[in-house]
This record gives sequence, structure tokens and C-alpha cells, in this order.
Amino acid sequence: MTEQPPSYDPNSQPPQAPAPPPPPPPWGQAPPTYGQVPPTYGQPMPGYYPQPTDTNGKATAALVLGIVGIFPGLFLCGPLVAIAAIIVGFIAKKDVDVSQGRVGGRSQAKAGIVLGFVGVGLFVLGVIGLVILFSNLDCSSVGNNNSYSFNCN
Repeated sequence: MTEQPPSYDPNSQPPQAPAPPPPPPPWGQAPPTYGQVPPTYGQPMPGYYPQPTDTNGKATAALVLGIVGIFPGLFLCGPLVAIAAIIVGFIAKKDVDVSQGRVGGRSQAKAGIVLGFVGVGLFVLGVIGLVILFSNLDCSSVGNNNSYSFNCN
């Protein structure tokens, strides 16, 4: 038996060339090693640590207390809530610093502290304003047993 050469078909397509290699990586990045998938957008580069995923609950509480503490409608409770925001904010900031990056929320704690001080300052300004307002009034009460009227000049 003799082997025959493959037959030639003039209508057949010629063999395709192999695909070109991928482009080189941008400057400053090492090419991925064999079997390693390069990081996609949004994934941290090797050697970098991801951002903390958990937020300290005390930091959130300090922020909420600070926001509530600046409302003038809570005139009697406002300063107490603002002082609580300052205390909880400092505790939360310390907890976040001690966690060494495992827990986030430092900015929320700082915002709660700042809003707490703003709330206390607004309360002090409100008290000073009321003292000035009432010290300038000259009021005397005139009336009988059933009705009173105030004469303020």
C-alpha cells in the first residue's frame, strides 16, 4: 500500500495566522505571571490593603447626636445631646484608632465632635441672647385678682 499525498482543493481557505500577542502592560506595572489573572478595575493591587468595610457604631451615633444637638427646637435637651455627641465621638475616634484600620468611621466621629461643639456654642449664644433680651425689658405687672397685664417699656 502506498501512501497518497493529500489532495489539493483550489476552493479551500488557506490556514489562518495565529492571533497577535496581547499588548504590553502600562509603564510601572509588572506583567502578570503565568496563571495569574491581572486585577480588574475596583480590585486592590497586590500588596495594598482594602478599605475597611465595617463602620464603628459609636461613630454613627456621635454623628446623629451631633446633628440632633444643633437644633434650637430642643433648647433644653439640645446641650445634653450635644455633650453626649462630644463624649461618644471621642470614644469612637479612640476605638477606630485602636483597631488599626479594621474598622472605619473616624470621619463620622470627628463630625459628631464638631457638631457637638457647635450645638453647645449655639446653646451658650442663645442663653446670652435671652439674658440680654430680658435684662433690657422694664416690665411691671398691674392687675387685680382675675387678670394681669404687663407694661413693658
